[in-house]
Amino acid sequence: MSKISIVVPVYKVEGFLPKCVDSLLAQTHKDIEVILVDDGSPDNCGKLCDEYAQKDSRVKVIHKANGGVSAARNSGYELATGEWVIFCDSDDWMEADACEKMIAYGEKNSLDVVIGDVRIIEEESTRDVPLFNKEFCVDTKEEKDALIRTVLCKFYCPYPTELGVKEGLYGGPWNKAVRRSLLEENGIRFDIRVNGLYDDLLYTAYIFAHANRIGYTKAIVYNYRYVAGSITRRYNPRIVETNNRIFESWMEFFERFEQNGEYSKAYHQVVLRRLKGTLNTYYFNEKNETDKKTQLKQLGAMLKTSPYKEAIKCTDTGNMPLQYKAFVYLMRCSGRFAPNLLYLIRRFI
Repeated sequence: MSKISIVVPVYKVEGFLPKCVDSLLAQTHKDIEVILVDDGSPDNCGKLCDEYAQKDSRVKVIHKANGGVSAARNSGYELATGEWVIFCDSDDWMEADACEKMIAYGEKNSLDVVIGDVRIIEEESTRDVPLFNKEFCVDTKEEKDALIRTVLCKFYCPYPTELGVKEGLYGGPWNKAVRRSLLEENGIRFDIRVNGLYDDLLYTAYIFAHANRIGYTKAIVYNYRYVAGSITRRYNPRIVETNNRIFESWMEFFERFEQNGEYSKAYHQVVLRRLKGTLNTYYFNEKNETDKKTQLKQLGAMLKTSPYKEAIKCTDTGNMPLQYKAFVYLMRCSGRFAPNLLYLIRRFI
């Protein structure tokens, strides 16, 4: 079987790192290299990485100044020598047979990208999450476009399951094995401009768009540690600027791969998610010291700009959950009073 490079960005995960790395070194597919990227972690992570490298020759370590997860993944990738590349987060872990199953499926079906299933670890509960209702191998633009829409918004999944799939699981890079030749020939890297938000979704959209053939196996390959509310409520004074960079990055993608507006409806829902997140992490966050009047004025001006105004006006609410439908309906009906209304209902958003 082919050699696999597993890239792990490492930052402030001293308590989780051993479980992650141990799961990689215990893979039943032995021809692997594990690239640990110490992203300037202030705890003992760097030391732990070096200890693993001393114990196992398959481990490579990079120590770098803190630059964020996107830059760390890119740095790790530059050392990769395997035919396949997998990105694993350092607070999660992989199933022992993950590499074996994904690569066997990929080689059997002549795939460029292999998608596996995920197990979510959430507080005291654990549940297996099938991403699609059947295994598949796809190679047409129409089929790949359907997967890209799913990355943008889970409600556009072409093979939906009865179980709820958390937003973002379709676009995560950690349950996907990708041929390194695909990444190298097309210059695919993680976008460092977006400050670690939506960089994984952009990466996945690009590998789907460039791949000749994509496959999905129902084998559970990855254990994802989910911490509710860890990002959705954290104060972020740079979020409006980051949103603009995210939108610019997606527009670059659409200019290259969109032909007839096939991504627009799904993209509108991305914009609405960013708007909702911006209300929680900036405008109505308790740590925002800007006075209420100024906040509402800034928000009102933002709602009149692209792509927010188009998303509010044109998004398809048919497949949205009730909370999102109400959110869009209220903004459409309230017009210039939308900022005040959003402020009044901020605790329910």
